Formats: sequence, structure tokens, C-alpha cells
Amino acid sequence: MIDTHRGTLDSGNEGGDCNHNLEIGHGIISKWGQVACIRRTVGLVAMLGVLAGPLQGCTKKDNQELVSDPMADKAGDEDEFDRIKREEAEELARDRLEDIMEKRELTPEQSEATIKKLEARFQKNQYLHEGINFQDVKNSLKANPKMLWRIAQMEEKGHEPNVYNSDETGFDIGTCSREVPTSTRNCVYNKTIADFFQQNPKFSAVEMAKGMGTKLMGANLYRILQKKGGDKFDLTTQSWLLTPPTHLIENFELHPSINPYTRCDGLLGSGKDGITQVNRNYLGHQNRSRGFRVSIRVNWTH
Repeated sequence: MIDTHRGTLDSGNEGGDCNHNLEIGHGIISKWGQVACIRRTVGLVAMLGVLAGPLQGCTKKDNQELVSDPMADKAGDEDEFDRIKREEAEELARDRLEDIMEKRELTPEQSEATIKKLEARFQKNQYLHEGINFQDVKNSLKANPKMLWRIAQMEEKGHEPNVYNSDETGFDIGTCSREVPTSTRNCVYNKTIADFFQQNPKFSAVEMAKGMGTKLMGANLYRILQKKGGDKFDLTTQSWLLTPPTHLIENFELHPSINPYTRCDGLLGSGKDGITQVNRNYLGHQNRSRGFRVSIRVNWTH
């Protein structure tokens, strides 16, 4: 028998046969290493007693959770925490961007300074807008403060904005520098082509124009600008022009048969040799003499 109080084995025959077996519970243990076996058995019984309580009446899923790795659970909690914090940060960034976009306005002092710069250039280059009164332009811009912000961006980037076209509904203000601004040069056409060649999308004409709240100047408006300027714009430079969406590919992965090196052309304007030309050119070609022109449309305020 087992004397649990002394932790010893009493078989009633200490000098008996070494092959004598002891029955413990439903198992059979040899007398070889009896003390060690008993200690292990007692420890096992104790452990089973501890686990029996919480495991009893639990589902399989509950049991798995009880015996799961605490370090893995901790890592999972941390991953969930990081995900929530990241989503909160992204949402905050989106809200902040929307706030910035909605507040694209100048202070009263900045607005006045922008109007004065525009007026000085307007009066100096009357050939671009004959018959237009600057007071009407000024009133319309004051009624559209976001337009003044865009003009200020054009001023800052060297576009020399000016009124160059008008009709009964409004007027167009765009890049009227003789050559394309240096800030616009050496860029590809749009983000799609920049991503394809793993270039910085910030150096694409469409994205840079969008950053100023403007769009690329269209081919027809470019011809109007050249005609009023005597075909003397872009004598040594070239301008990316707004290209119809039907001529563009937004996702090359959906068109694997199309070679972006040879089949993706955008509109490019120049006044080389005093002759206005609007041709198609490879969207991904970068050149130090190639930039872009932008334009915005402002409605008359009556």
C-alpha cells in the first residue's frame, strides 16, 4: 500500500521479488523506481484536480482559450490595438485634408496683394484681353475667394497668371509666362505613368496642377493663347496639355497587350519657329524643356 503521509511505499514484503507489481488506480507500476513513480503520479493527480474545475462544463472553444499561449494572446491584442490606432490616424488625416481643401482661401491682406499683382500684369499685357475691364475681373474674383487662392498658387510657382480668354459667361486665367515655368519642367504626364515607371507621382503634370487647384490648359485654349501672343509662347519649351480621357489608359494591368513605351501618348504644345503645334507625345518622356500650363475658369459676377 501507499503511505501518503510518509511518502513511502509499504508492500508488506520489502525483501520480496523485484518483479512484484503494485496496482495504482487503473495502472500497473513496477517496483523499479517506485518512489519516483509515486511522486510523479501524485503530481499528475494534483494537476488534473486543478484543471478539472475550469475545464468541466466548458465548450471545446472555451477549453482552447483556457490553454492558449498567453504570449500569442498578448501579441494579438497588440496587433488589434495598432490596427485601431492606425485607422484612427488615417481618419484624422482624411478629415484634416478635407478641412484644408475646404479652406483654400487667402487672408484679406493676401487677397489684396494677389489682386494687385494680377492687375499690374493685366494692364501690361492688354493684347491678351482687349475689351475687358479689370474692375469686372476684380469683382468676380472677390466673389470667388477660392479662385484667388489658385491664382496665388500660380504666382508662387512662376506661371505669371493672366486673363487670356473670355466670353459671355466668364473668363479664363492661366499660365501666361513666355516659356513654361521651371517649377513644372522635367515631369511625366500623370500619376498612372509615374506609378508604372516607379517615379514620384508628385512630378507628374496632372498631379502638380491638381495641387494648385487647377487643371492643365486644353488644346483649344492653348491655341487661343498662342494666337493672341503672336505664336511667341513656348519658343524653346513644350507644354503638356489636357488630354481627353479616351486617349489615356488608367490601369496598364487591365491592358497587358498595350506597350506603355509606344502606345501611350498625350497632347503636347509648342511654338517652335513661331509656329503653334499641338502634337501627341509619349506620356512618360521627361525633358528639361518640357513642362505644363494650367488654366482656371471664373464666372462673371453681375
